Amino acid sequence: MAYNPRMTDEQRAVLEARFAETRTEVLAQEMGVSYRVACRWAASLGLKKSKDFSTAMSALARAKNKVPRKGQPIGASTTFDDGKKVYMRKYFATTPNMVLAKILGANDRTIRRWASQLGLKKDREVIEMHRRSKMAPTPERWFQIVCTIRELYPDGRDEEASRLTGYSVASVQKIASKYGFRRGEAYCQAVKQARIKARRKFSPELVDAISEYFPTHTDKECASEFGISRTTIQGIARKHGWKKTPAHLRKIYLSNVSAAQEHNRKHNKHY
Repeated sequence: MAYNPRMTDEQRAVLEARFAETRTEVLAQEMGVSYRVACRWAASLGLKKSKDFSTAMSALARAKNKVPRKGQPIGASTTFDDGKKVYMRKYFATTPNMVLAKILGANDRTIRRWASQLGLKKDREVIEMHRRSKMAPTPERWFQIVCTIRELYPDGRDEEASRLTGYSVASVQKIASKYGFRRGEAYCQAVKQARIKARRKFSPELVDAISEYFPTHTDKECASEFGISRTTIQGIARKHGWKKTPAHLRKIYLSNVSAAQEHNRKHNKHY
């Protein structure tokens, strides 16, 4: 599905006042939308460039073609060399086309053509992030977002990055994962130490009491008796190799069978 945000009154006024004498790329960046969205809005309003502006832009384009780029002959088109192919394969899925166009010195249509040649597609999760946040970032804005996440993510400051970028914490973590950002060593050690401190230490007397109570009672009863969660009880039992007694297991089995028979009896009576 194509990204097609709704046009606000302010954006409509900007288009109607400046579209005839202003480049569409400039208007798209000022309104915070893509070039294609700006073109669709202008077409829906029936706007067109003025004749004088079109003539001036054509003359400017002809003048640029007469001046060769550095290291490029006159009239040569933008080349798609191996370096650009590597960059496209690495960043196309997670980077807006307008950002790639500015980096690689091409336009949006050329970026799409190169992506088609390489068989590349956008990452749907990243597109959904932009759509949910109602943001169509300009190149400068996207660079700022990525740089902010790259600076704060290694220290575990995801909430601060979320506040500065306008994306959710989950989106910040997804962007960091897509671009290969990693947590810092200091942050990983701090998290490890915090987990170790959070572990509850049980006295030998309590462990002995649980060992006597565990074989003949259910995990739920043990948790209620000692004020410990069922998961913790099961972990302690695995650590020490405790097992339920055969008599207790048979009691549980008969209880389950009786409950199933009672359920079937009520079910058949109901129908």
